[in-house]
Amino acid sequence: SKSKDLNILTKPLDTSPIDSNAWLSGFIEADGSFSIFLNKNSIRLRFSLTQSSNKKIGESNETIMSNIAEYLEIKVSTPQRKKTPNSIELIVQTQSIKSNDLLINYLTKFPLWSSKFLNYSDWLIAFDLFKKVYVNKNKYNQALPNGKEEVFNEIRKIQGRMNDKRVEFNWDHLLKFFCI
Repeated sequence: SKSKDLNILTKPLDTSPIDSNAWLSGFIEADGSFSIFLNKNSIRLRFSLTQSSNKKIGESNETIMSNIAEYLEIKVSTPQRKKTPNSIELIVQTQSIKSNDLLINYLTKFPLWSSKFLNYSDWLIAFDLFKKVYVNKNKYNQALPNGKEEVFNEIRKIQGRMNDKRVEFNWDHLLKFFCI
């Protein structure tokens, strides 16, 4: 194949602590996803990162995905791929407040720069609203008598403008790009 003829040297896997550099941020830019799931009784805010269990050159992605999962204090799930029955997906998925907070701390230190930043920013607003109502119930509900319903509706609006539904793009965050 042509890629074998390029003589590209493969660097060894970076084994430094995840929170010591922006490597994971770049990985999230490429393959990460921020999602909000709503139904009548629940709100789920999730980040997910999915990889095939094997790289195209035959090595496993398990070490990388396990390191990310360990950092986020979650487990890697391994469902069978539907389109390719003999292939397994490796999925790192945050759904708890704790794992989402760990991700937020990382992305505060090593921000995203692409349109993924816009989805993350909306997801972050929804996550903050969710925490105010569902974690600090008493404090927040005193300020908003019907806090849960109002927050649910606000999160629904946010969900409606994310990912493939996004029609407004604001690139002001790039003004800080070279200030890091």
